[in-house]
Amino acid sequence: MITCKKSTEWIIKKEHGNLSVKQNLQLLSHLTICSFCRLFGEQSLLLNKALNKNNISNSPALTELDKKNMFSYIKNKISG
Repeated sequence: MITCKKSTEWIIKKEHGNLSVKQNLQLLSHLTICSFCRLFGEQSLLLNKALNKNNISNSPALTELDKKNMFSYIKNKISG
């Protein structure tokens, strides 16, 4: 069984498509029993979608408008 630390690392790697089949199976096994890591994965995906939607993933720093747009997007997703 992998640790939560390893799980969060692999969740991020998985979002970029860099997990082996074995790692993916170990991660899925961990996520079936760990609600904290599942939540981390959901939040990580949400943040990546917000960044990609606003085309700010390659920006060195967020402008105030970027921050406002990202906050609005996340707030809307959380509230339903």
